[in-house]
Amino acid sequence: MSKTLELPDEVYAELEEVAARSAVDPATWVADHVRLAKVTDPPQSPPQAKTLAEKLAGAIGGIDSGGLEAMEDKCRGDSFAEYLLQKKKEGRL
Repeated sequence: MSKTLELPDEVYAELEEVAARSAVDPATWVADHVRLAKVTDPPQSPPQAKTLAEKLAGAIGGIDSGGLEAMEDKCRGDSFAEYLLQKKKEGRL
């Protein structure tokens, strides 16, 4: 079964021109481009972006630092400076 599509004269003239450059008739040119559009169409709905809170929701509380006392001992400035000096001596800094 065939259908008729009415186009303004200017549009049909342009269609004939581009189809002729492709060495096909206007109907074939339209059909080819409709098929191409079906293949290259983007997905219907892009995935929704998550907020940082949503991304980290399952990770909250997943690390045990050993308590505040342990952190105070390990995070002193002189300990960190010693660590950096050791890395520099080893050539890793």
